[in-house]
Amino acid sequence: ADKNIELSTLAERVRPLDWGAHLPTQFDAVLGNPPYLKEAGHRVVFEDLKASRSSSYYSAKMDLWYAFSCQAVDLLRPGGRHGFIVQNNWGTAQSARSLRSKFRRETRLIECFDFHDLQVFERAGIQTMIYVLVKEEVTRPYSMTYSRVVTQDASPNRLQRVLHTPHPKDVHTHLCEIDPRAGGAILTFVSRETQLILAHLQAQAAFNIHRHEVGQGIIGGPDKAFLFPVDGSFTPDESRLLFPHYTNAQPFDVGDSDRLIAYLTPETLNQLDPNRFPHFSEQLSRFRERLENRRETKSGRIKWFHLHWPRRSDLFEPGPKLVCPTRVSQPSFAYTEKAFYASRAINMVVCHRIDLRFLAGVLNSSLIHYWLVNQGKRLGRMLQIDTAFLLDIPIARATHSTTQGIENTIIQVVDELERWLEQHPESRGTQMHTDKVRAAKNTLDPLVYRLYQMSAKQIRAIQFALSPEQN
Repeated sequence: ADKNIELSTLAERVRPLDWGAHLPTQFDAVLGNPPYLKEAGHRVVFEDLKASRSSSYYSAKMDLWYAFSCQAVDLLRPGGRHGFIVQNNWGTAQSARSLRSKFRRETRLIECFDFHDLQVFERAGIQTMIYVLVKEEVTRPYSMTYSRVVTQDASPNRLQRVLHTPHPKDVHTHLCEIDPRAGGAILTFVSRETQLILAHLQAQAAFNIHRHEVGQGIIGGPDKAFLFPVDGSFTPDESRLLFPHYTNAQPFDVGDSDRLIAYLTPETLNQLDPNRFPHFSEQLSRFRERLENRRETKSGRIKWFHLHWPRRSDLFEPGPKLVCPTRVSQPSFAYTEKAFYASRAINMVVCHRIDLRFLAGVLNSSLIHYWLVNQGKRLGRMLQIDTAFLLDIPIARATHSTTQGIENTIIQVVDELERWLEQHPESRGTQMHTDKVRAAKNTLDPLVYRLYQMSAKQIRAIQFALSPEQN
């Protein structure tokens, strides 16, 4: 192709996802490295997809390679094999639901090799895996081989050794069960032993957080237009609409706010009067062009000086709540009763059906960490605790007087830790703070294991799985 031809023009002549229109032959094998593209910033490419014969494979927030994988399956003859090197998060990505459903319905997965932190592509900072499958309709659960690189050494030399060394010691391999009846449900590639532990946890579930009890933090669009220094000078009208803004939290600790957010919504401010709101007017005016170009502003739903997505105010107002950062290396749930106006990187839980201090103790435990590692979404070594995964966490409750005592003890441990942290804000970032939180977790873990009726063997498996050399 001529390098000077625009991609959109070239696509009018050759649509790679309309292959069947030009070459209907079925293949014995389809291999490759498909393009990794999100719709944001690549609108024309996705418009081509929606206009092609593969339009049924389009879904919101998808990656373009999902459509290439589906097309590859379509191009196979029965018994043909297909393999791609792709991003390794397709098993849990919500946008890959249709892809997982097609794989389960029309193929048998043979093997997946997950490179994890080992970067295969020099210029692409993404984690990848290779999958291989055969086109075959399967009706019963079967086993697939899953291998994962576990190493702290992510150098190019390490990659070569992994690829060319028979049975390298830092590649862990196990069989995992694939259920073709599961449709688009998440696929976590866990071992049989892990599946049994997860099934045990699910069987202990007596409580789940409900969707209406969770809300994402605020999106300003851009945030910086609405953020002000805590030591600024403001008019009384401005002060009434300024609240502490938070962008993160640690296990059991909401930390300190170093900025204020102007909570400007159609309900809190109808007109931006420069005389009553001089500091707001001056700062927001610098971002006016961007603010007026937002979709919600153009539609007339909000005015240009309003937050793009203010969410529900009750999520942030004073009162019992759980703070849940969404991208963390370990569960980092914190209980607070103070005003906490969170950024988009945090989910808030306001639930009146359970003591949230008890919930904080359970959710920060090693047991739930294990659940999230194996049943949740991961971005490399980080957990991505989106709302859907938060709602799925199985919460055990007391079933008789013995376990009722466990619940009360968990609440007491969390309450004492929260009060200590509040009384010693100067400890944040120090070893004393780290030791205090670790001691509380060491007290909570055995209580949570007892609450879920875990056996000694199961506990050892969980502790081994969460050890640094395994992650």
